[in-house]
Amino acid sequence: MGVETPVQDVAMDEPIDLRDPYPMFARRRAEGGVFRGSVMDWSKTPDSLKPENLYGAVSFDAVNRVFRDGKV
Repeated sequence: MGVETPVQDVAMDEPIDLRDPYPMFARRRAEGGVFRGSVMDWSKTPDSLKPENLYGAVSFDAVNRVFRDGKV
C-alpha cells in the first residue's frame, strides 16, 4: 500500500491575454495561406540546409488541399 502525500498549492504565473502569438502566420493566412519559402526563412537554419523551390501552407484550406492532392 502506497503512502499519499498531500499536494500543496503551487504558485502559478498570472494568465496573460495573448491574442496572436504568431503574427507572421496570421499575415500569411490573410494573404491566401500559401507562400513561397518556409518557416525556416525566419529561423536560424543555415542556407545550405534549406531546400530550393519550397512553399509553405499555413491555412487550414491550403494544408488540407496539399494533403489531399499530391500534385499541388
